[in-house]
Amino acid sequence: DIDFSDGAHGDTVKSYFLNDAPNDWSVVEFLDTSGGFNPYSDVSGAVDKAIDEGCLMIIRSATGAWVHKDEWERAFDNGILPVNSHGSNTDGKDLSDPPYIAEFLCATGAEDVSDGDEETSSGVGLEMDAEPYDGSIAQSWAAPTIAAAIARQYNRGYTLQEARMFVRQACDDYSDGWDKETGYGTFVAGDPIPKRGLDIHDPFEIQIENIGNNFRKVTWVNNYIHPETVGVELLSDGSCVYNT
Repeated sequence: DIDFSDGAHGDTVKSYFLNDAPNDWSVVEFLDTSGGFNPYSDVSGAVDKAIDEGCLMIIRSATGAWVHKDEWERAFDNGILPVNSHGSNTDGKDLSDPPYIAEFLCATGAEDVSDGDEETSSGVGLEMDAEPYDGSIAQSWAAPTIAAAIARQYNRGYTLQEARMFVRQACDDYSDGWDKETGYGTFVAGDPIPKRGLDIHDPFEIQIENIGNNFRKVTWVNNYIHPETVGVELLSDGSCVYNT
């Protein structure tokens, strides 16, 4: 795993991950030495290092996840799953980026499940919230909490994507389905994750396009676990499926 930040913040991200991760996992830290004013900016260099070091995940506890979409796709193509903070610790802030839940990026918010209200940003690309082991509500600490949970499930022999979806199933509101406030719900650090029985999960990047004559074109990206969740459908206003 790689953290992009400098000094105490990066060290704290690392400590949250290692607190929850299996003890055979380690962290490769990356420090931006490009000379820019933003210590989170050299995502390309960090992805290079992650590939060179054979990392499985990247943890980035910083805003602007979607700005680096192309780099996340490059990491994903090299077998690396990026886990990035959703974007803001501001209560109730609605973000339009990421614009959807992507196969190549896990965007995480933060939440205190005991008080019943929302603590950090929401939006269409939020996959799930997390409550770190110490009850904090900062997204910086939620991202390594989710990454560590994925690592736990990965160690049981699942792929990264399977592990990611098992963590969704361990979220408190998973049975209610996705919503933009908490995604699939909140994963509380240390909670049990199902050892087997992976549900059929939503595909990635669902898009709907009006193509005229009362038809809509619906496309989606396979989630790589259930191959039937990939394809194109043409739907009339009567919801009849004409072609799949």
